[in-house]
Amino acid sequence: MFLTYSNRLIQLDTNKTSQTADIKDDLVLNLSNKQLRIQELEILKDSLIKEKDVKKLDLSNNLFIPQACEKLAFILSHYKQLEYLDLSNNPIRDEGLNTLAPILSKLENLKVLKLNNCRLVNVKNIGKILASSKVNHLEISKNQIELGLNELRGDYLNILIIQENHNIHRRQSLSLAELRKLIAENKNLKIFDISNNQFAKLQDIQTMQHAHPSLQLVFKDEMPKKVAELPIDNKSSVAMNRNP
Repeated sequence: MFLTYSNRLIQLDTNKTSQTADIKDDLVLNLSNKQLRIQELEILKDSLIKEKDVKKLDLSNNLFIPQACEKLAFILSHYKQLEYLDLSNNPIRDEGLNTLAPILSKLENLKVLKLNNCRLVNVKNIGKILASSKVNHLEISKNQIELGLNELRGDYLNILIIQENHNIHRRQSLSLAELRKLIAENKNLKIFDISNNQFAKLQDIQTMQHAHPSLQLVFKDEMPKKVAELPIDNKSSVAMNRNP
């Protein structure tokens, strides 16, 4: 599907197959890297809400600011079958997330949520989403998270990725006390990737790993290849080998 806006052609890339391990043989809507703003959302709104059977939606690498999230929330409220949502690399900030959270919390099938590099500081609203949904894969890397990590609790959460956090008010990228609490309260967490962060004592990270032998704690530069192979089914058991 193609639409014209401001003399430029926008392609709504929809297809029935996906090569990702997360979603297979389902409707995929790819609007990544389209330079979409609030104006385009207003024009595309009616067309987008017709794609109500979408299961994977990629809106990454656009120009959505907090004010665009009201329109985004309206569109997402029609996607009852949505399982995968990527909003990475959009400056929605905490205000935008606050607008989106009530809608995302109601998406009963949502399992994968990516909010990398969205200029988030307080992630308490993500905690509300986790508490009310079946999200089992959460990515919030490259933000400026200072608040709300201790509120990230989800019964279905298997994978949590917080790489390269930029906390300008602390010596450490992430609070070790909050990380310990986060791990303790997410009993089904299988993989926790905190690569490319600054910690005062590497021994503290290693201690956390030893205290939770069933958890694959990643704090190196590479992401385990096995992550891409994890099924989206939140009830499936995952056998993981810890890094040496």
